[in-house]
Parts: sequence; structure tokens; C-alpha cells
Amino acid sequence: MFLNYCICAVGTTQLIPYITYLGFDTESKSYLLAMIAIFTIVLQFCSGYISDKLRKIKIVFLGIYVVYLISNIILFKSVDYEFMYYLFVVGLVGGCYRCSQGLLDSWIVQLDKDNFASIRAYGALGWGVGSILLAMIIEKYGFDVIPLILIIVGGCSFILSLSIQDSKRDKAKLAISDLKIIVKNKKYMIFVVIVFLLYALGCADMYIVVDKVLAIGGTKWIVGMKWGLQ
Repeated sequence: MFLNYCICAVGTTQLIPYITYLGFDTESKSYLLAMIAIFTIVLQFCSGYISDKLRKIKIVFLGIYVVYLISNIILFKSVDYEFMYYLFVVGLVGGCYRCSQGLLDSWIVQLDKDNFASIRAYGALGWGVGSILLAMIIEKYGFDVIPLILIIVGGCSFILSLSIQDSKRDKAKLAISDLKIIVKNKKYMIFVVIVFLLYALGCADMYIVVDKVLAIGGTKWIVGMKWGLQ
């Protein structure tokens, strides 16, 4: 949990400074970030369905986590590419990041529901440590060092994940028609609206606030501290 959130901080907390460094204006950045939402929706639906169908989380999580690492390495190794290229890669990085975290949380809940809160706290710690250390490293060595960090820390996290047992799932039939039952559940839909509004506020904090920090002269280190303090 600690290493996973640490590596996810590497790929997201410095995303805005990086695409700003690449020269994208505010409108272009908004399209790039909107693509993250689209990828997230598609990947979460697909991964959730596949996980329920297989009654496994581990293999789905590992697959998406590997794609996240590879796409992230590609993103921070790329310069002077067309806008459509970054539209796809940034969307893939953001979508895989959110999807992998959701799967990891579900995985831990199913393995040890009673201790989830304390285990999840290590994720928050990893995010804070990762965001602050990354900002300090980038200030000294630049964005070129990020792929190396992703390979080392991401590799350790992947190896540790292999040693953890899969989730405990009951056998159950699953069909696409089950979605109709969910949509007709008013309490469920109200919950969806609440989550939607919370994530809308979260996105404003994640992206607009960081843009504001950079606009008033804040450095990458200040951006990292913002994430770390949160």
C-alpha cells in the first residue's frame, strides 16, 4: 500500500508542472485532464466486470499496474510529440492510476476489512512521502529522473504484490443485465451523485489549484509540499 501510493504520487502530483513545462496552455491542459476521466470511466467499468467475472482482483490489478508504469515511463521520456499523442498517453496514465488504486483498495478490504483503515493510512503516508521527495529530486535533477524512479520503486511494489494472496470471493453469476438493477436503485444512484460531486471538487483541487500555484510563481517543490501536507 505504501509503495503503490508512493509510485502513484510520482506519476500524478507533478503531471501539471510537467505538461506546463512541455508548453501546453490552459485550454490544452483541460483536454488532457478530461481524457483522464474518460479513460478512468472505461477502465473501471471493464476492470470491475472482469474482476467479478473471474472472481479475482490480483491478476487484474497487476495487469493495470504494469500498464500504468509503462505508460508513465513513456510519458516522461517523451518530448516534442503531437498533441493527440499526449492526449492518449496522459489519459492512459491517469486512468490506470485511478483504476489500480480502486482495485488495490477493494483487494485489501476483501482480505482484511477490519484493519482496512489502518492499512490504508500507509497509502496516505506513501503519497505524502512520494510527492515531497519527488519534488525535491526533480528540483535538483529534472524530469528525466522520473522513469528511473518508476522502474525501481514500481518494480519493488510489483514484486511485493505477487506475494500477497488474492481476494476471497464467493461464487456468483454475473450478467450485464445486473446493471439495470443498479440503475433502478434510487439509494445507489443518490450515492453515485454524491461521489460525482466529491470527485468534481477533488479534480478542482488536483488540477486548478496546482495551476494556480504555478501561475503565482510556485515551484515544483511547492507543488510537492502541497500534496504532502494534504
